[in-house]
Amino acid sequence: MKTAKVWVAPYDKWNRINERFNSVAFIFVIVTIFFHPLWLSLITGIAWGISSAIFFVLLWLNERKKHRLVKADAQRKQHMND
Repeated sequence: MKTAKVWVAPYDKWNRINERFNSVAFIFVIVTIFFHPLWLSLITGIAWGISSAIFFVLLWLNERKKHRLVKADAQRKQHMND
């Protein structure tokens, strides 16, 4: 059975880049838990916010592109049947 591809190109590549950024943000969170400087907390919050925003924008763009691809495929099949 073939599994569904979640991310459509180029968003699959962009998501992999964002996952690296998520790793850095996670390391900041761990360091912030043990050391409590205000500047590190601010950097961690900003990194987490940017990472989350990028993820949701990529998710939205990916779904738009999938919708367009499905719509174009359905139109092409309809024209082939006519």
